Amino acid sequence: MTQSLPALSSRGRLTAALLFAAALAGCQAPASSGPPPPPAFAAPSFGAPAFGSTQAPAASPIQRTATLSSSTKSWETPDGTRHTKSSSTTASMRVDPNAMGNAAAMLFGAMMGQSTAAAPAPVSKGQIAGDWNVDVDGRQCRLSLRPTGAGMGDFASTFGCIGTELQSVTSWSLRGNEVVLNGMMSKRVAVLRLSGTNRMDGPLDGSSGKVVAWR
Repeated sequence: MTQSLPALSSRGRLTAALLFAAALAGCQAPASSGPPPPPAFAAPSFGAPAFGSTQAPAASPIQRTATLSSSTKSWETPDGTRHTKSSSTTASMRVDPNAMGNAAAMLFGAMMGQSTAAAPAPVSKGQIAGDWNVDVDGRQCRLSLRPTGAGMGDFASTFGCIGTELQSVTSWSLRGNEVVLNGMMSKRVAVLRLSGTNRMDGPLDGSSGKVVAWR
């Protein structure tokens, strides 16, 4: 004959439920927050600045804390009491203002270096004057540029460029880093921009043709 276990009384069930809830709360309680662990490697010290130095002291690292996730759990005990438990996960990080300032300075220096490199150095008429090999839409000929003095148009002539737009070139002028080729009555024929050492190119005026000059 099998004997059944006696049923738990209401007080026993309440006690068991409270013990279970306390154990569960102990498992889910967030770890106590304490001071952040020291860095793995200490920053090297070069000693205090010399007497009379105006160098500002280095800024101390800044501690930042961010919440990664949070949750809320609710349950009701057999006696009808409702309980709510909130927990969250956080992470801490240290920000070094000195490192941020150095990175910003390096970025600014790189940008300034690029801007300086992008600006071509100004040239003079003496650097442009002389004989050039010219390609006009696949046809090659010669271009001669000669300065004639202040207040007068600089002389230009072509050789072997008959049948091209450059055959009418009679003068030239320097406009910044561009060489402007002009024809009769100062009509503009082409504008050539310096694109390298002893090289310039640009479009013909009023057409889709292109001129490339080198020497």
